[in-house]
Amino acid sequence: MRAFDEALFTMKDGEISGIIKTQFGLHIIKRDKAQGIPPFKELEQQLKSEYQNYRFQYDYSTMVNKIRGLYSYKQSDETAKAFAAAVDTSKTTNDAGWDSTVSSAVRSMTIYTYAGKSVSVNEMIELAKNNQELKNLALNAPNTVNLMLEKVGIGLVTEHHAQQLQDKFPDFSRTMKEYEEGILLFKAEQENVWNKVIPSDSALRKFHAERKDSYRWPDRVNAQEIFVTSDSVAQLVVRSIKGYTVDSLVARKTKGKGKKTLYDTLKIAVAPISFDSAAARFNTRGTTLETRGVLGMQVASTNTVTQLAWSRPDADSLVYFSNDGGFSFVKAVKKDGAREKTFEEAQSEVSGAYQEFETKRVGDEWYASLQKKYPVVIVKEALEKTFVVPQPAAAAPKP
Repeated sequence: MRAFDEALFTMKDGEISGIIKTQFGLHIIKRDKAQGIPPFKELEQQLKSEYQNYRFQYDYSTMVNKIRGLYSYKQSDETAKAFAAAVDTSKTTNDAGWDSTVSSAVRSMTIYTYAGKSVSVNEMIELAKNNQELKNLALNAPNTVNLMLEKVGIGLVTEHHAQQLQDKFPDFSRTMKEYEEGILLFKAEQENVWNKVIPSDSALRKFHAERKDSYRWPDRVNAQEIFVTSDSVAQLVVRSIKGYTVDSLVARKTKGKGKKTLYDTLKIAVAPISFDSAAARFNTRGTTLETRGVLGMQVASTNTVTQLAWSRPDADSLVYFSNDGGFSFVKAVKKDGAREKTFEEAQSEVSGAYQEFETKRVGDEWYASLQKKYPVVIVKEALEKTFVVPQPAAAAPKP
C-alpha cells in the first residue's frame, strides 16, 4: 500500500513508525532491514520472465498497431464473415481438406490490403496451412477463424516492414542476407548430407567390426562394501563372518534340599554368516543400503574401494581399513578384465562415431561435387593488389 511504502522508505532500519492511517484502519509498522538491489546479472532471468509475463504482449501489440498504421493495413470484415461461414467446422486445421468447403468465389475475395497490395482468401489459406502456430485447431471453436486471420495478417505486414528496413539500414540488410543464406545452407546440407546418413543395424555392426580395438573396457570390478563407523563394530563384523563361541552357565542337578547350586560352563557356537548377510546387517553407507553394499560394475581405478576389490584376494575380505571417517570391508562380487566391448555394449558409442564419420564422408563428396560443378578461380593478380601495403610518399629534395 502506498501509505506503507511512503513510511518505510523514510524510516531507518529498526525504526518504528508513528500511527499510519489507511482504509483498513490504524497501523504501526517497524522497518526491519532494507536490502539493496542485486546486480543486474542476478536479476536478468527474473526481469526477462517478468517482462514476458507482464509487459511483452502490450509492447508487441503497440508495435504491430504502429506497423499496421504505417502501411494502411486493413482486414475486410465482410470477407472474414464469408470465410468463417464457408469453412468446415467439423474438422481441425490438421485435416488435409479443412478448406474444401470454401468456394472459389470466397477464395477470390480480398481479405487484406496494405502498402498498395491486396491478399486473397486463397493466399491466406495457403499461408495458414504452413503456419506451425495454427496446427491442430478446432474450426468449430469460436476464436479459431479470428486467430487464423490475425496471425496470417500480422505475419504479412511485419514481413513487409522487415523488407523495407533492409533498404533503410544496410547493416540490417546484410544481417538478413546472412541469415537467409545460413538457412539455405542448412537446408541444402540437410538434404544432401544429413538425410543420407542412415545408421542401420547392419552398417553399425560392420563399422564396429572394423574398429573393435577402439571400443574397449578397462579392468572393471563389481565391489561389495561393508562400511561401519567404529572399530568395535568392525571387530563384531569380523567375528560374525568367522563365527564365534559364547560361554553359558548351566546349573547342575543336585539331590536334596538346601544344597548349594553348582554351575557348569558350556561353550555355545554361533554359526558364521556370509559377507552378503553381514553387509545387509552392518553396512551403514546411505548410498548402498538398498543394495547391501554392492556398488555395481565400475572401472577398477575409480576409488580405494574398487582398487582394493580388484587387487585383493577374497581371503582378505575380512581385513578392514580406515575410509571416509569409518572403516570398510571390501569384497569383489565379480571381476572383468580389460577386453573389447561387444557390439551391444558399444552400440551407443558406435552410433555416434558412425554418424560423425559418415557425415564427414558424405559431406566431403558433396562439397567436391560442388567444387567440380562451380569451380572457384583465384585471381592472384587481384589478391596482390588487394594486400599491397601503400608506401609513404618520398620526401621532397631540399633546395
